[in-house]
Amino acid sequence: MTRLKAFGRLLTGTLSDSLRLFSLAPAIWLVVVAAEFAQHVVEVRLGMFADAQAFNRLSLDPMRLEIGYIKVAMMTLAAFLASRVWVNHRDGKPWWSLASIAWRPFLVGFVLTTLLSVPLLPGVAMPPALVAPLTVLVYVVTLPLLVLMMAGILGDDSATVVGVYRSGWGKGLRILLLMAIGFVPLQVLHLWDHLLAIGSHPVVLWLLLGWDSLVVGFIAAFLGTASHHGYVGSGEAPARFTRT
Repeated sequence: MTRLKAFGRLLTGTLSDSLRLFSLAPAIWLVVVAAEFAQHVVEVRLGMFADAQAFNRLSLDPMRLEIGYIKVAMMTLAAFLASRVWVNHRDGKPWWSLASIAWRPFLVGFVLTTLLSVPLLPGVAMPPALVAPLTVLVYVVTLPLLVLMMAGILGDDSATVVGVYRSGWGKGLRILLLMAIGFVPLQVLHLWDHLLAIGSHPVVLWLLLGWDSLVVGFIAAFLGTASHHGYVGSGEAPARFTRT
């Protein structure tokens, strides 16, 4: 029960800090909001929200997908920077600083994760019956490597491959659970926004799409903040911002 309460406080703090990033480091939110809204503009011009048939038919339109790839890249960058914000505040540096990144653990974790994930790459032939168990196996085996990469991103140069495989499982699970518990309902909200937009009045449509862009910006801020707070855990209070 004590651990459950601690995790609840960690989740609450993560949600709160993710919202605070909107005023403390607005560029992290706005770069994603802009990319998401740009994709919505393309969707409206394609007529994607005219009706359910158009929505399904145009969801894989090449122009929409091109903007989508840019959006995903912006979300990845924003989540990365969001995780760094709290470290930089602790160190008294600008929120965008990369100076304290520990490149050795980050690169080692990234390279090993990439190599272990090769069997899951598109085009790799394998019996269909092996796809699901192999996917689960790869996720499990690379879980400590997530901790190693986060150690590097957050400037913890003491992390090693042996160390994370010996004692990093709990921290990896905490990061994943914290991210998943927040991400899943936000993703459902994001999808629900799209469904509500289908066939709606233009004014309602643009209000929904503007709101949805903010939701996607929050998702990126949350994932980055959750990766930091999940790594730090409840034993150390998340860094608290004061304007400087």
